[in-house]
Amino acid sequence: MTLCVKLLGQDTPSGQIIFVRGVISVIVLALIAWRTGRLHLLKTSNWRGHALRSLSGTASMFCLFAAVTMIPLADVTVVPSIFPEAFGMVAAEAAAGGSLPLVARHSGLAEIADALEAAGVPASFETGNAADLADKLQALLERSPDERAELSRRARRVAEERWSWANVASRLLQPFQ
Repeated sequence: MTLCVKLLGQDTPSGQIIFVRGVISVIVLALIAWRTGRLHLLKTSNWRGHALRSLSGTASMFCLFAAVTMIPLADVTVVPSIFPEAFGMVAAEAAAGGSLPLVARHSGLAEIADALEAAGVPASFETGNAADLADKLQALLERSPDERAELSRRARRVAEERWSWANVASRLLQPFQ
């Protein structure tokens, strides 16, 4: 969803994206309920609770979309996670947004770091090692703005080539072609 915001966000207002997403969700749910003969399950006696939950969900989406559009404002995005992650989505989104990710080297974050470092983008530090994190962050921030901009371009290119939805879908469909 955040990738859609990044791609559409420059031309389409966030409110419009959220509204269309909500309308599509309601249509899909109503069709499923109608086809299964369970349309009566959509009726509620607690409409205030549902309205409050809907409003809070919409507000949180606006906050998420606003945060995603601010990623390019950061020179570096640090992900000091110590818990295993299946995939380093925050790091991939930072790279796609033009902010250099600096991640703890473990689990799914290591996959992101490996891909970026293969393209010449310094992207990782030893998990749990604050001194290593400080050294790597300082080294990145001491680079000239032109050097950081070039590293950001490389990171974005890696993100688009490896983790864009089009490329992920292509890799998933390969065994069936």
